[in-house]
Amino acid sequence: MLKKFFWLVLIIFIVSGVIAGLIFWRGSNVVSVGNVLLQADGPVSIRAGETVNLQVTITNRNNTSLEFVDLVAEYPEGSLAVGQAGAELTRVRQTLGTIKSGETSRQELSAVLFGEQNSKLSVNLSVEYRLADSNAIFDKQTIYEVAVAGSPLLLSLEAPSEVNSNQEVALELEALANSKTPLLGTLVTLDYPPGFKFTRATPAPSASNNAWWVSSLKAGNQWQLRVFGTLAGQDDEEKTFRARAGMPSPSNPSQVGALYGSDVQAIVIRRPFVSLSANLNNDPSAEYLGTSKQTLRLEIEWVNNLATEVSDG
Repeated sequence: MLKKFFWLVLIIFIVSGVIAGLIFWRGSNVVSVGNVLLQADGPVSIRAGETVNLQVTITNRNNTSLEFVDLVAEYPEGSLAVGQAGAELTRVRQTLGTIKSGETSRQELSAVLFGEQNSKLSVNLSVEYRLADSNAIFDKQTIYEVAVAGSPLLLSLEAPSEVNSNQEVALELEALANSKTPLLGTLVTLDYPPGFKFTRATPAPSASNNAWWVSSLKAGNQWQLRVFGTLAGQDDEEKTFRARAGMPSPSNPSQVGALYGSDVQAIVIRRPFVSLSANLNNDPSAEYLGTSKQTLRLEIEWVNNLATEVSDG
């Protein structure tokens, strides 16, 4: 029994060794995407408007060369090229040629990134390549993420906390440039709630009644806006105004694409101090249809909605 057990263990050991050798020998000749290492190193956080330098390394651990290698970088909306004022950066392709077996290629990418404070920006990176005697295109991908620690544009929207229905409202918006890179072609928009009727603004809108084009803002510069209108609504109803600033969307230039900053202000509709109503012949509708020589009785009613007396009305 001991001899049989010994020979059984020996046979299992020999077979295992042969299998391991075959796997090792075949594995060393397998061309795999997993043997192509793509890594991007850069800052963890930035201030919007700063130049970001990425160190990209591509290592080929296959036993064959990678041919016709291209490095493709897709930047977030609103990115700008370094040293080219106002030149938008979207997708960049760099030709690297051939990366031999065991070789590492190092590339540096630079861009000016913009984004709202506390947001995350992503740069999509991919390596496209071919193998000898093959027309198939392979690719390896990775994503570089960076947090935005400071907004390039600080927005402050101010409005009264509460108003009476149909009362005129004044909105004040202040934009402060907070980027080392001058902000060129900034779009500022205001989203109005239902019940708001625009009357005028200083400066006048560039498009419709809620979009303003700011040609240039250098670091520390301020831009101010005043908007006037009437706001109608039910008692205790909350109306929300939202201000946005950023680069115009390529598909719709009157809308913000890459967001630099935003702010929100809410206004509550309160009952008027004194409410007033009127009707003709007990008909409270806005328009009354009568006949010639008809007697009309006009009734006017006013109500004091305050807890105190109203005098000199």
